[in-house]
Amino acid sequence: MKTLQERLKHARKAAVLTQAELSARSGLSQSTIAQIESGRNSGTKFADKLATALNVPLAWLLTGQGEDISELIPPNPRRRAMDADEWLFLDLVEPHIKSNTNEIGWTQLERGALRIHRSFFRGKRIYPEDCRVLVARGSSMQPFLFDGDWFVIDTKMSDLRDGITAFIREDGEHYVSQVRKLPDGSIRLTEPGTQERFEFPPGAAEKSLRPLGGVIYHSSPATYEYQLK
Repeated sequence: MKTLQERLKHARKAAVLTQAELSARSGLSQSTIAQIESGRNSGTKFADKLATALNVPLAWLLTGQGEDISELIPPNPRRRAMDADEWLFLDLVEPHIKSNTNEIGWTQLERGALRIHRSFFRGKRIYPEDCRVLVARGSSMQPFLFDGDWFVIDTKMSDLRDGITAFIREDGEHYVSQVRKLPDGSIRLTEPGTQERFEFPPGAAEKSLRPLGGVIYHSSPATYEYQLK
């Protein structure tokens, strides 16, 4: 393990901690931890908090030198439970509009690209067969989604509700926006990365927008498994 990001991910997984759990322990945001593990943030200024939260030597986290951390991190009994349960593999897909029926179709880009534990779906009360893995295009949703990130949608969440939703344009291109229903019934789409806002009067968004589904999970393309984040 040559980098801090590799050592951080190794220590977190050895402790069987999710990014959310490490966030709660360290006081850092989950997005910061995700950015460090993906290499978007060097993480050096947060190393002391992370080392304390993971109970590993700061020198080891920063440089890789020092004690063998395998003896410092206590085993978590949840690993046995998770290993005994089933994992599911979702295909990476690209949406398109079928010319003959005007329905949504899905082109497979990579089979079994993302591994997700079955308990994730049980916890959210959703069904794996309703979910799709897509690739984010552009930087309009930063810092929630970066260009090239993967995200999972639940296609049953295709109504316009508050939250992050994926849409498809008439030309077949898909995009993600933050949706907010305003008190007067109008719909506002916001793109945090550009600060652009698009407002639709009551009833207009339902006629002109085509939702693919609500975003329920996102990760960097280098992350191939979900561990109850």
